[in-house]
Amino acid sequence: MIGAVVVDHEAGSLLADCVRSILSERVAPVIVVENGALGSSDAALVDLLAEDPTRPVRVVHPGRNLGFGAGVNRGLAALADPEPAPEWVLVSNPDLVVHAGAAGWVSGSCFLARRSAFEELGGFDEAYFMYAEDMDLCWRAHHAGWGVGFAGTASVTHVQGVTTARHPYRMMLAHHRSALRFTVRTTDGWRRLALPLACVVLGARMAMDAVRIALERRR
Repeated sequence: MIGAVVVDHEAGSLLADCVRSILSERVAPVIVVENGALGSSDAALVDLLAEDPTRPVRVVHPGRNLGFGAGVNRGLAALADPEPAPEWVLVSNPDLVVHAGAAGWVSGSCFLARRSAFEELGGFDEAYFMYAEDMDLCWRAHHAGWGVGFAGTASVTHVQGVTTARHPYRMMLAHHRSALRFTVRTTDGWRRLALPLACVVLGARMAMDAVRIALERRR
């Protein structure tokens, strides 16, 4: 049995396309975690659910934007209520479509994981608001003895950046903070001596990205 968690931030009609494609692959139930404005996920799914109100789709309303990792964790908790919880969990961004016959991969935008592994690892580290939480999860999985792999025949289409483009500066800051956190967490021994240099490099790159975003927004 496979269940799915989709973290939504006002993806609109793309969310409905995503959920429809997941259900077509006989993945159910589908838990949508609403990280956007209250009611935005429900509004995006209204036509889909009107076609068949019995579809196993449930929207969780945290009441605020939890970030991706924390949103996934809330969705996982909802999958276990009521029991029985599915053995496998598909984690998906709202702005992609799963094609017929797809498996799992390590990108946080869409991957399949054994629920028991998720629970053993404690889910995503919620200190990552956005970005690198998937890298961190896989890194911890390796250290815990779980395997991480990909299916070369699986195919999805990801309309990248639909939700993050609305807040470019906030997402840029989150990206660099997450990169720094992951670097610090996974660096040990003598390599930690290079951490100050990593901070300087990330700071310089963030400044360059800020200039690039400002120039693009002026066009």
